[in-house]
Amino acid sequence: MSERASPSRTAPVRRVVFRPLRAVVQWPLERLDPSPRLLARRTARGPSPGLVLVAVYRRRLAPVLAELVAALPGGSRTALWALDEPAPELAAATVGSGHGERLALLNRLVAAAAPGPGEWVLACDDDVRFTRGTPATLLRSAAWLGLDLSQPAHTWSSEVSHRFTRRRALVLARTTRWVEQGPLLLFGPRAVERLLPLREDARWPAWGIEAGWSRARDEGITLGIVDGVTMRHVQRVNATRYSWQDAERQEAALLREAGFASTRSLQVDEARWRPWQAAPPAGFPRAGS
Repeated sequence: MSERASPSRTAPVRRVVFRPLRAVVQWPLERLDPSPRLLARRTARGPSPGLVLVAVYRRRLAPVLAELVAALPGGSRTALWALDEPAPELAAATVGSGHGERLALLNRLVAAAAPGPGEWVLACDDDVRFTRGTPATLLRSAAWLGLDLSQPAHTWSSEVSHRFTRRRALVLARTTRWVEQGPLLLFGPRAVERLLPLREDARWPAWGIEAGWSRARDEGITLGIVDGVTMRHVQRVNATRYSWQDAERQEAALLREAGFASTRSLQVDEARWRPWQAAPPAGFPRAGS
């Protein structure tokens, strides 16, 4: 049976035709959007809990990850794994090296770091940059809003797998029914306790693993995307290193296991905090305060 064509194989057409058009329109609109400034200002006095960063990296992308590490809030702890050889700029925080599956390695790093009570865990890939806002803004915002599992929104120029994760105009943050497994995820203490370790039986690229997190909403876990903080996935989404059909079959199985029909059905915003709203609306744990 022939393998189903993946979007990555038609992506060059989209990049050549549509990206220049988006640059003309989206870039100035993003720069004019006051949401990042308002979010930073409104959450400035919020809590700044302890943070543990875990990441798996390749030597060639070490400079990108090093930028993120340098931007972490003071007092943050870092545990990294090098897939090839440790990079000099990250050697002090690299606890191991060698090939392995991403989810299993992240679990190993979390176990090595042993987050304490009240500490948050930031799990990220090696090819992501913050474009507006910082890790500190994301941490403070998620803690203040009560988001147990969250991530920044993708900026207009980011390489994305799901349009749902792109930044929404004039939105500070939103609660959702779904967040993506990468390239960056922030786990609050309740999510650390209930959602970690990550399940390792899901083969790479582990599509559908998010369905379990969506089901955790029934246990009171709040999911969200912080649009007032944006990130850029700097590397093109590559779907040529695995079987597209096998990945889709695994996704369908994980969705069925969690009791959902499709990923698309979960990509729903439940509440949006707009710039003109003085406080988060109903749907946020911190609604009205």
